Amino acid sequence: MKVSVLSCILLCACFWLASCQLLSSDKVIYVNNAMIPCAEGDSERCLQIKAAVDGPWQAYSGALEGFEYEKGFFYKLKVSENATGNSAAGETLPSYTVVDILEKSKTTLTLDNGFWIVVGILETSKLPRNPVFKIKQNTFEGNTSCNKFSGTIALTKDSFKPNIDSITEMDCNTLSVEHLFLKTLPEVKRYQIKGDRLLLLDRHKKIMMTCVYSPE
Repeated sequence: MKVSVLSCILLCACFWLASCQLLSSDKVIYVNNAMIPCAEGDSERCLQIKAAVDGPWQAYSGALEGFEYEKGFFYKLKVSENATGNSAAGETLPSYTVVDILEKSKTTLTLDNGFWIVVGILETSKLPRNPVFKIKQNTFEGNTSCNKFSGTIALTKDSFKPNIDSITEMDCNTLSVEHLFLKTLPEVKRYQIKGDRLLLLDRHKKIMMTCVYSPE
């Protein structure tokens, strides 16, 4: 009897460990709103995916089991990586099964739709921590990568003129990013939205900041 009880306990423990391992293998990926050629000059078209919201889009010819792509939408997917991948162009690509669709949003974005994550400031594209902001009506608020700020913004058809009224005064190890963000922001006068990217421009239409859309 003791052996039987012990066997049941061990069996339950194995199932529990297996389920934990399965959950730990789940990850989040993003799917872009349009397909692109799988390779330069290729007629075959592939999905665009990325593993981080501020990462680059990559052509993906692997399998996304349980996913029906609809053109014109951005997706945020919870997926599990399958044990075996797909071979394409001499390399093995990861194969995924979709666990859940976390977000599905229309292509047409507006400034007051979700959050904007700053992924590039001038020539700096690798930021240790990203500033983020949200626009709602005439308010402009977010985080410099260290401190929270709030203010106002004047918008017209293509002009973008933010003004920070208040900011917290925490000390962080990313103050260099904050200083660059706050120094560059007053130079921003215009904007353009391209896909899921927001380009903040100076009066000469030079790109001052590059931002990516996030629905969260």
